Amino acid sequence: MTNAYVKIYPVLNGTCILVHTEDDQFILIDCKITRDSEDPNNQVFFDVKDDLISILPTNSYGAPYVDLFVLSHPDQDHCHGFENHFYTGKPSNYTKTDKEGHRIMINEIWTSKIIYGEVCKDAECIRTEVSRRRDLYTSSDHRIGTDYNRLSMVGYDDDQEFTDCPSYYPSDLVSYVAGKQTSYLSVFIHGPFKKSLIDSSATGDRNLASVIAQYQLTSPDHNEKLLLLEGGDADHYQWAMVKEKTEEHSREEYLYFDVFLAAHHCSWSFYNNRPYNENKDPAVSSRDLVSIYGKPNCLLVSSSKEIIDDENNPPHYPAKQQYAKDLIASGKFLCTGETPNRAEPKPIIIELTNTGAVQGNNLPDKKKISKAEKGEKQFAYLASNPGTRAFGCE
Repeated sequence: MTNAYVKIYPVLNGTCILVHTEDDQFILIDCKITRDSEDPNNQVFFDVKDDLISILPTNSYGAPYVDLFVLSHPDQDHCHGFENHFYTGKPSNYTKTDKEGHRIMINEIWTSKIIYGEVCKDAECIRTEVSRRRDLYTSSDHRIGTDYNRLSMVGYDDDQEFTDCPSYYPSDLVSYVAGKQTSYLSVFIHGPFKKSLIDSSATGDRNLASVIAQYQLTSPDHNEKLLLLEGGDADHYQWAMVKEKTEEHSREEYLYFDVFLAAHHCSWSFYNNRPYNENKDPAVSSRDLVSIYGKPNCLLVSSSKEIIDDENNPPHYPAKQQYAKDLIASGKFLCTGETPNRAEPKPIIIELTNTGAVQGNNLPDKKKISKAEKGEKQFAYLASNPGTRAFGCE
């Protein structure tokens, strides 16, 4: 069995992360799939779609699929290519053309209510699929909770767009994915908070509503863990609330990380307001989050184009310098647009081994996994108490 791993694709300023668990579940956090360079210097794009198709299992429809798709927030750099590369609609309507185009099916979608705001074209496609699934719950359709019809809402829902859907809130610890309990993955929901969603709706700033979570992968013997802390484009205010609330309720274990995705593609907004020239003092809470909760040999990854000393923000050169300064001595800062080099960037892979989380691009040969094979690898799991919602609706 392939080790559990986190794979961060090089997509310039954008996010596309594949998470693989020990029991062969695949979680995709955001997507940016394109072969059209947006970079003025024509930086080479890695073929994300081709890589996904070579890895993902296939289901009874002959479709490649992910068990869970998490949309951090509906901005173009977090869902580019969704309409062209993912299947939407009734699972039974998957056609020969869809199969030939390798359209990826999604068993379960997590999103926040912000999907119903003003969004880009690809996000509109996601919204249409979210609405189809939501309506199954609203109408008590017999397909509720079945494969490729699953939907969960993350965060407060004042407009009651998701009244009848499963919901997760800050402080929830989730180990139920695509209709299965798993002992190899747990997701601690940090955000968005109620205030963040309200502010996002009022200002139109979708970054404020980013889903923030710690993804915890566990080894077969449960002795080792790989911790990914990721929060889309959340700014220093959101991260300060996450840190304050989590520490206030003595749940600091969910702030630690082996891998931290630099917020907003290494924007200065993680440390202070922009423009940088008017707000050069980094927030203490942001500095502490990086310096206190980074585990030994942790990686801080900027999912962005190469970071050079210019006026771009993101990626922002002073932000990179600040991250490097705040990291513990054994920590390392990496940029997807520069790894292993700018001429030919490749995914950054962090594996969970019997000695813990290890960076390395030497995964076993890619192997297509059928749904039947995958089913044989599922392990029974006695669900523990998921914890109370100490601050879930704030």
